Amino acid sequence: MNKINYLKFHISLIILFFLSITFSLHSQELKPFQQDNKWGFKNSSDEIVVKADYDKVWSFKHGLSKVKLNGKYALINEKGKTVIKPKYAFMDEFNGKYSKVGLNKKFGLVNEKGKEILPLEYSYIEPLKNYFLKVEKDNKCALVNYEGKLLTEIKYNNIKMKNESYVVVIIDKKAGLIDVEGNEIIPCKYSEIKRFKKGVAVVSLNYRYGLVNSEGEEITEIRYEHISRFKNNLAIAKYYGKYGLLNRQGKIVLPFDYADIENYHEDRAIIKKNKLFGVIDNNGKIIVECKYQKINEYSEGLATAKQNDKFGFIDLNGKVLIPFKYSMAESFENGKAKVMKAGKFGFVDKNGKESF
Repeated sequence: MNKINYLKFHISLIILFFLSITFSLHSQELKPFQQDNKWGFKNSSDEIVVKADYDKVWSFKHGLSKVKLNGKYALINEKGKTVIKPKYAFMDEFNGKYSKVGLNKKFGLVNEKGKEILPLEYSYIEPLKNYFLKVEKDNKCALVNYEGKLLTEIKYNNIKMKNESYVVVIIDKKAGLIDVEGNEIIPCKYSEIKRFKKGVAVVSLNYRYGLVNSEGEEITEIRYEHISRFKNNLAIAKYYGKYGLLNRQGKIVLPFDYADIENYHEDRAIIKKNKLFGVIDNNGKIIVECKYQKINEYSEGLATAKQNDKFGFIDLNGKVLIPFKYSMAESFENGKAKVMKAGKFGFVDKNGKESF
């Protein structure tokens, strides 16, 4: 290493040393201390950073601390500078975006600079998902963002945020849908709008259910007695007492011919027709026709099935893997299933090897 490079190397080390000291000083945690029944803050070197002038203090969060003086709340920064003077009867701790404040039973929001970004006009403020809030005034609600901007009129009886993109709004017990900019997608006309997922939601009206898309279009008639949550992009629906499957486009994938369709396990669902059981896959395709007296849900790739009053096991493709010879059989667990044959209990593995 030549002399010039040597000097550059040591200068770099000195700069890094001082930067690390500076960073360490700035990252020191300030801790509350008490003096003459007043509170302030000291650093890790026991040096007073904020004088003990306050009746009560809270830990710093996002560079600001909530403090109390003479029954009023304020915000200070880590240098002890007052960001908000003691004037509020209520204050939440700063959350990095805003602090909820209150006076005379009215609430608003202040930002990190102490500016009231939402005036103290509201009887209720509730955080919702994804940086939005519900505010209430004169028993009506509106949607507000973290900058304090009103995104809707104050006209709703309730607001429920279902996901990061859509908000369910209620007027006179009827549900509608708006986006996060406050634009109406569905007017308030349904009894219920369930959570949107992948652009589809279940809605109900007059005790009947249907599907709508993210544009608010009804992609099925509102005629079903029940529609389950989607799984594998399919929903179990009930129509005139019979069950079938709908996809996310509202199309019927499995006709409404079945007395029951159980929930999916291991990408398979048990179906029932004419008191007999079969299996469908995660596309709604029939893997096993309804021919067994009983099929239990799949476990470890196998399902217990009953035929001619005897139990055996079928695989995910419906193939009989272990013959129907048991008077009782339980589901597989840790590679084995409990079975009963000739009045004796034992176990069988997936290769059909028995131990009694």
